[in-house]
Amino acid sequence: MKNNRIGTALAAVTLAGLVAVAGVASSANAKSQITGGDVKNGTLHGVDIAHNTITGANVKTNSLTGGDIANGTIHGVDVANGTLTGADIKNGSLSASDPSASARASLRGQTGKQGVPGVPGKQGTPGVKGDKGDPGTPGKDGSDAFVDTDVKAFDAKTITNIGGSWDSRHTEAGSFTLEPGTYLVNLSGDFYGVESTDATPVLQVALRGEGVALTAYTGEFPTGTAFGLGSDGTPNGLEQTASASGVVTVTKETPVTVNLFGYNGDSSSKGSGQFGAIPSVSLVEVNAK
Repeated sequence: MKNNRIGTALAAVTLAGLVAVAGVASSANAKSQITGGDVKNGTLHGVDIAHNTITGANVKTNSLTGGDIANGTIHGVDVANGTLTGADIKNGSLSASDPSASARASLRGQTGKQGVPGVPGKQGTPGVKGDKGDPGTPGKDGSDAFVDTDVKAFDAKTITNIGGSWDSRHTEAGSFTLEPGTYLVNLSGDFYGVESTDATPVLQVALRGEGVALTAYTGEFPTGTAFGLGSDGTPNGLEQTASASGVVTVTKETPVTVNLFGYNGDSSSKGSGQFGAIPSVSLVEVNAK
């Protein structure tokens, strides 16, 4: 009977209740379902079963074990889809070798969630101190920072005009020429009264040239009783000093003028010709070569 299709035998079991499968004799009280006890271990092969003919209804629950079937002989095409369940197979009877290699390879669960980060490890032991590096190459000698100081002093000069336009009314007190270079410039003026006046202007000394602009201012000039210059050329009475400093760079020979001027709070010309100044300019060339 082994060479007959077991699908035919199972159908006969269902319809007539008589079966003889793999050497099992029929009985007067035939079973409607086969069990693992009806099958001699290792005698049932896939070739004995018509494709898609076995269903769970043909097998008694929990009666058929892996030991009843020759390994690798029954395939999915031999079983009707959806009819064979875990209840039809005895618990613990299938081993890892019973599914095919491809089936075993597919038995993978979903990737789990990322685990909780572990506790940070202890700080490692400090490494051994490295050898001292080789000395660096000595740098080149730098240039002298400041050289060639030049002081330009100018005679006392009366401030002709107070108020109005600086361009047209300032008084020129002197001039000089700057050679190309960069200079630290200090401009100062010693202001005094030429004659008695109640004018209190703000006076200024200014350095002007192409690329050169530096200005120093006094406060409002106070009134007093002594005026003019003494025999030593210094002011006799009250005076004010103003100064300003800055860095100037010229790329060619540049004429520079020293100028005097003043303003009143009421924009008037009061005090014109009544004040004078002794200006001076100190020049220190920077990084001269």
